[in-house]
Amino acid sequence: WRLHQTPVHLEALLGEASRKILFRLRTSGGYESPLSLRQALKGQKSYAVYALLCANIAMFGLQVSLGGSSNPEVLYRLGALIPELVMAGEWWRCLTANFLHLNLLHLLANMVGLYLFGRFVAAVLGTAKFLATYFISGIGAMFTVAILSIWVGSPDIFCVGASGAVMGLLGVMGAIFLRGWRRD
Repeated sequence: WRLHQTPVHLEALLGEASRKILFRLRTSGGYESPLSLRQALKGQKSYAVYALLCANIAMFGLQVSLGGSSNPEVLYRLGALIPELVMAGEWWRCLTANFLHLNLLHLLANMVGLYLFGRFVAAVLGTAKFLATYFISGIGAMFTVAILSIWVGSPDIFCVGASGAVMGLLGVMGAIFLRGWRRD
């Protein structure tokens, strides 16, 4: 029935004020622009994200050149998280373990996540807040692993990877979308 009717020109039914509102929404990108990934990344160069990508790749190259990325001796020397050592005062391992990876697939998965989520978070929050989010998430995740490992009785495990930092970026990305959704 609807297809056999003559089409209604909706713009003819609108008043002058409504036409102005529609024109403004069409030219400004509408309410979606703060939440749009394309809009957030348009013209943005995420140098902090690229620097973190380079640092992780460089550390992986160093791991491989020193004897292999999954070699426990190499991981120990470069600062893998070992909960009993963290509790003994080597707190810096909560940071350095974020830049070590067990193999190429592990590195690739974390770097794809960092690239995809990090560019958006950096574009919306800015470089300083992005870096704070990344490092607080990564260090917090490693420290949580250290505490839980001691608590369950496995203080001698090795833990490496940027997964905690990347998941922190994903959580912040969800918070950004939720804030925009609630506002709009």
